[in-house]
Amino acid sequence: MELKRGNYAVIPAVVLHDNNLTFFARVLFAEISAQINQVNCYATDAEFAEIFGCSKNTVSKALKSLEEAGYISITSHGRRGRVICRTPEAFANKYANQ
Repeated sequence: MELKRGNYAVIPAVVLHDNNLTFFARVLFAEISAQINQVNCYATDAEFAEIFGCSKNTVSKALKSLEEAGYISITSHGRRGRVICRTPEAFANKYANQ
């Protein structure tokens, strides 16, 4: 995957301080945010694994934990792959409960 110069990643405090997530899941969230095209990210587990030098299984586990925490939603599109979206309502709910 080609990385574009000028991209940056931000980890919202609610994600950064979520001790239920691994450090890798938090960093992966930042990468997803950096790759978002409007509201969607289309990167595959293999592409994320290449970026971070880890296994696809590690990526898959981190994505699952982010989805279970409500920070992202993943929608499968069959042979066309999948779409990853951030879920802003999760942040609103978590901040409201603090």
